[in-house]
Amino acid sequence: MRGITFGTYDTAAQQWTLASWSLSPAVYKANLVQVPASDLVLDLSTALTDGEARYSPRTLTVTLETSVGDRLTRKGRIDQAINQLSGKSVNIILPDDNAHYLIGRLNLQEVYNTPAHASILITATCDPWMYSTDETVYTLTAAAEQQEATLSNDGRRSVVPTVTVADGSVHIGYGASSWDLSEGTYQIPELYITPGDHTVTYSGTGTITIRYREAVLS
Repeated sequence: MRGITFGTYDTAAQQWTLASWSLSPAVYKANLVQVPASDLVLDLSTALTDGEARYSPRTLTVTLETSVGDRLTRKGRIDQAINQLSGKSVNIILPDDNAHYLIGRLNLQEVYNTPAHASILITATCDPWMYSTDETVYTLTAAAEQQEATLSNDGRRSVVPTVTVADGSVHIGYGASSWDLSEGTYQIPELYITPGDHTVTYSGTGTITIRYREAVLS
């Protein structure tokens, strides 16, 4: 049975039928400025974001139905779903796409519960991004001689990875910047991985683990 997973709540496992669902498209935040006494319009949508568009939240709407059990039993399941999920921010896995998830805050309401049938409506205000279920992870072994590694971001969203140094200390270079890192975990704003392939250099001792989560818009 096809369903949607809200955090740990699997609608199919809870014997709900997925009657319908829809997700509004990702819409970029436009900043258009009319120039007085002119037909010219200035598009400043990415003026403060290094050329990258920013997006408004998306809305997920889900209708669930069931005829399993009697009216009192269904009422109990409706109440359980509302108490477990309403108001919570959770990861949401949509049908037919286990490779990505949304992050959204939920609202649930009972639509009806007749002697034969029941329905609930779930709406979620979601981040614009569809996040990869699996993180992208690179594990590098440093040596005295400088080496290179290619970091690939196959998503659409730029990311700042987490860098963990273990069993030594390293020198890492990226573009015009470089850092000397001892053992520990770091997030370095200048290590900004835009979509595409990027080269980092590294040397020293120990291991370097670089991890980040890719995301797409649909």
